[in-house]
Amino acid sequence: MVMVRVIPCLDVKDGRVVKGINFEGLRDIGDAVEAARRYDEADADELVFLDISATAEGRKTMLDVVARVAEQVFIPLTVGGGVSAVEHVEALLHAGADKVAINSAAVKDPTLITRASERFGAQCVVVAVDAKRVANVDAKRVANVDAKRVAVEGGGTRFEVFVAGGKVPTGKDALAWIEEAVARGAGEILLTSIDADGTKQGFDLELLRLARERVNVPIVASGGAGKLSHFKDAVTAGADAVLAASLFHDRVLTIDDVKGHLAGEGIDVRFRPQMEESGGEPTFDKDGLLPTILVDAATGEVLTFAYSNAESWRRMRATGETWLWSRSRQALWRKGATSGHTQRVQSIALDCDRDAAVVRVFAHGPACHTGARSCFCQAGPSRAGSSLVALDDVLAQRQRERPAGSYTTQLLADDNKRMKKLGEELVEFVRALHVGTNDDVIEEASDLLFHMAVALRAKDLTLKDVSHKLLERAR
Repeated sequence: MVMVRVIPCLDVKDGRVVKGINFEGLRDIGDAVEAARRYDEADADELVFLDISATAEGRKTMLDVVARVAEQVFIPLTVGGGVSAVEHVEALLHAGADKVAINSAAVKDPTLITRASERFGAQCVVVAVDAKRVANVDAKRVANVDAKRVAVEGGGTRFEVFVAGGKVPTGKDALAWIEEAVARGAGEILLTSIDADGTKQGFDLELLRLARERVNVPIVASGGAGKLSHFKDAVTAGADAVLAASLFHDRVLTIDDVKGHLAGEGIDVRFRPQMEESGGEPTFDKDGLLPTILVDAATGEVLTFAYSNAESWRRMRATGETWLWSRSRQALWRKGATSGHTQRVQSIALDCDRDAAVVRVFAHGPACHTGARSCFCQAGPSRAGSSLVALDDVLAQRQRERPAGSYTTQLLADDNKRMKKLGEELVEFVRALHVGTNDDVIEEASDLLFHMAVALRAKDLTLKDVSHKLLERAR
């Protein structure tokens, strides 16, 4: 079964990740090597590295940067930018690339695709196509297009190939060029809509559908992702992989968010669950069921008590998604299939008798059918999690209600007071570590944690956010 890939893209200039809108107005995002490492840890399926100024500046992709990126990632790496010869393809593969994307040079000399494919295999050759809508195109001006296709596929509105980082029109029909590229040996098409790029208004679905009708190799959809539903739309239109940059760089969405959404929509995606299994295979009861406790991986809060059967257990281990058995419906149940509130499995542990399981998950949305975060937390502070979870709940309540006379209310309302108290508590904690008793250290640590939690809450952040980051670092 083919699984949809979720791919972050690093548009790189001078060793820095950049991003713009419609290929213009570039802004600095950060160091390319650090970004690559972060996406590898975030369970991205692949990584695309594009040296976007290489062609325009008449030079080859920065091999040293590629080599350093390759050292940081253990997922497939596609590299493009300034690739103009078979020898350069070879150099990039030796530097650590798994696939090489060819764009401008292939348009100028299409035989480059064939020569690279014959030498290294089609699986290594990606043809990147930057396409833009052009209105009222004269069929005679557009290469490889006939008047019938103009009439059938757009009534005069065409998709034209642009090169040199989307700056130079070629007159080539994008769909005809995609067909030709595949016929010449391209193993994959990286299809970017210049019109949609960076707009966050969604992928160009018409472009994707028309391209899907022309070729049967994998198509990577690029340009325009702005919210979770856009990724499903792209897959429905024919994409085998979905690529985004701004959303991931700016942390509007995570790789997990996109995979969780796609899985909840019934689309197969890759997960890398870290299965912690003690005692071998589970022992199901006489009804074929296994009591299963779902726990928040970051906070330890109990979310749900449910049951697994042999099939749901197999699916959960195979996919990294929460699969359970619904006794009321007598049916398999994938968490989030209807609500969209998906869960990704972080680990599975059996008890000493192998007749009960604890499944640690990353929850995207409420776990309870009532809309509550936990089935054991309908209102008020959590009684099914740690003291830090309960503290988060209390602070959230104070932030909503702002009760008069509350110390927390005063801190939330006064930035200077909040920062001053946080600094004071930090000094007191350090002093206790230096000259205090163990009880003093615990007392001051508690005060510091409280004031830190209030400061986070004032920024609409929580201790749970911090817990997730600590869990990432513990991997």
